[in-house]
Amino acid sequence: MFPVEIITFFLVMLEGSCGTGWDINLPRNLTGQRGLCVVIPCRYKFPSDVHPTQFVGIWFKQREVPPKKGTLETIYNSSNTRLVTSRYQLDGTLERQDCSLVINELSRSDHAYYRFRIELGGRFKFTYEKPVLLQVSAFREIPTISHMEEMLEGKPVNLTCTFLSSCEGTRATLSWLQTKHFNPSISKMKTERRNATWVFTLGLTFTPTIKHQNKEIRCQVKLPHGSSQGTIHLQIEYPPRRLLISREDRGLESGREGSRAALRCSVNSQPAANLTWIQNGERLNISVNSNQLWLLLPHLTYRQEGEYQCTASNKHGTKAKSANITIQYSPKETSVRVSGTRHAIRERDNVTLSCFSKSNPPVINYSWFRVDVNRTDFVASGKSLNLGVVSRDNDESWYYCRAENELGPSNSPLWNLSVEYGAEIVPQSNCTQGVEVECVCVVTGNPPANITWELEHRILRGDYGESGVKVSREVRQHEARSTLTVKRRYREFNAVCVGSNRHGEKRLKLHLCPTGVLEPLWFGVLGGICGAFIAAAITASVCWLITGREKKVTQPHQGQVPPDRDASGSEVGQDTVLASHIYQHLPETSRNRGQAPPEDVLYCDLNYSKLPVSDGTVQRSETTEYAAVRLYPQQPPE
Repeated sequence: MFPVEIITFFLVMLEGSCGTGWDINLPRNLTGQRGLCVVIPCRYKFPSDVHPTQFVGIWFKQREVPPKKGTLETIYNSSNTRLVTSRYQLDGTLERQDCSLVINELSRSDHAYYRFRIELGGRFKFTYEKPVLLQVSAFREIPTISHMEEMLEGKPVNLTCTFLSSCEGTRATLSWLQTKHFNPSISKMKTERRNATWVFTLGLTFTPTIKHQNKEIRCQVKLPHGSSQGTIHLQIEYPPRRLLISREDRGLESGREGSRAALRCSVNSQPAANLTWIQNGERLNISVNSNQLWLLLPHLTYRQEGEYQCTASNKHGTKAKSANITIQYSPKETSVRVSGTRHAIRERDNVTLSCFSKSNPPVINYSWFRVDVNRTDFVASGKSLNLGVVSRDNDESWYYCRAENELGPSNSPLWNLSVEYGAEIVPQSNCTQGVEVECVCVVTGNPPANITWELEHRILRGDYGESGVKVSREVRQHEARSTLTVKRRYREFNAVCVGSNRHGEKRLKLHLCPTGVLEPLWFGVLGGICGAFIAAAITASVCWLITGREKKVTQPHQGQVPPDRDASGSEVGQDTVLASHIYQHLPETSRNRGQAPPEDVLYCDLNYSKLPVSDGTVQRSETTEYAAVRLYPQQPPE
């Protein structure tokens, strides 16, 4: 028959097989050293509806998983004094759901699986299925020697010998070896617990000197069943010192372009320093762990004039020294710079140009020149040139300056005066109709304008092509051109061209009539009594022209043309329209102006008070920006 322990184990497993809320937190595996102790950390859980009347913890040891005959062993039972020994101890408190187990004086036989069981009274008993594998290795733990400070000559240093153990029962003793030549100060051994680890420490303080270089200091730990030693080799260090710069030619203080120079940097440091040659913040040459570095300049140029610095550094400090090389050269890097404006040059800016150049000896004369298509004109002398208040008419003017010293002259690159201004829509922007309606919007501006179209509550940008609508864009210098192509429509909608750059925005609104006719509507402001008189005069002129022309319309307008809408959908008033677009779509009338017109003749009237609309009211915008000639197939009201 099976031993009682195995039968009990399987019965408990069967009892808890359907339980819920039973859980345990164990590491999957753990390693301890022979002769030392090990702690198996353990936290268990049980269902919230369980009310314990007792807490009995049981640990099983088994050789294999799943356990076979003869492999299951009860090593600890908190309710059985026979199984509570100094070798197996419960490190946690069962009432706090801490089931951690301490195993002291590990041996090879402790290499096994360990499983925990909790009994809470009555039928509340559960053996957790999750085991932990404990592996036992040979004793290899040695003390470590550390120091927070660098071992610098003449500066006291503190050494610490540390030995770690996971169990409180570990009996360890620390001691320093081979320290009689260091005149050390040794502290008392200290034992403390940090989290789940017991820490043994022993300190030593001494002042290192060069004679201690490469010497050994050892720390020994003694245990009841063995001992081990930790060793440190002393490295006494110091920062760089005695930094020197020497020249191949000691008489080299200055020279002309093309001459040769060689500089040597040397230093004394431990450990060996990293040397770097630097000029104007740029690293020219670098050595690693070397106390000497040469810098060779075989062909000096004006860019190599200035201060040369050698920097020596190791982990203890840095030292630097500098030497100067002076080079004579004609003006270099001559350039034109603008003052009087923060950013781009705009109309009405007062612009001053300044000439800058590097040279040795200094520049003695500055001259300014203006370049046209076929000629170059001298403008003025001096470091600065004032152009005054500029406008777009000054655009595309070219200037350069000349700097001279006793070694020669140098000209700056050509500088272009580019005057920026806001976007403006060219009046020739219009629409034509064939098989398709094609609208061209031309916008000038600097920088070149971006053009967008607002079409039937859509905003079209750049190049676009979809649903019978196509947009193409072209930019030439300061002129941007956008073409909107729409398949012929039989209902009206608005098309707005918007040209903008960082200095402003302009809009041109077009109205697509039911017949497919596009009428351009230009923005303006009319108001007051003067506006009414001007509108009346325009009305009389347009009506007189209409009756004197013979043009044919492809399809008469049906009903009143509704008011226009802006990009947000709000209705706006209309002020003016190009009459030439109206004439092309009037019905034929008699050549004799005295003859009565036919019934389908369309009359026009710009008198707002007489404009009939579908609901019998007068349509006016609160802020009138533009107007259109109104056409309707009936006599104007009296």
